[in-house]
Amino acid sequence: MKIEYYSIVSCLRNYNIREMERVKLLGLGIEATAHTFGVGITDDEFNIKANIQKTYIPVTGGIHPREAVQHHLENADKAIKEALKSVKIDLSDLDFIAFSQGPGLA
Repeated sequence: MKIEYYSIVSCLRNYNIREMERVKLLGLGIEATAHTFGVGITDDEFNIKANIQKTYIPVTGGIHPREAVQHHLENADKAIKEALKSVKIDLSDLDFIAFSQGPGLA
């Protein structure tokens, strides 16, 4: 009986049982592998709700890895807060978080 119960629960986890309507999932994605620290918020139907970018622009030459990493560290919190604010949600409203793991700078 437990197996049947868990199967039903897993099938219905994206639905509001009381109203029997689908509840959209919201996810936050972070990309910071080069000169831009980007934060996006999307729903499970791939509708883009937010797309915030904080770009490191060197004074001269190409990307300076240490300076780009410092830029990302200084702007990560700002970009995440700006994305959440633009969609009028809190971190607790998110169902998942995705991020780029490399290769890259940060």
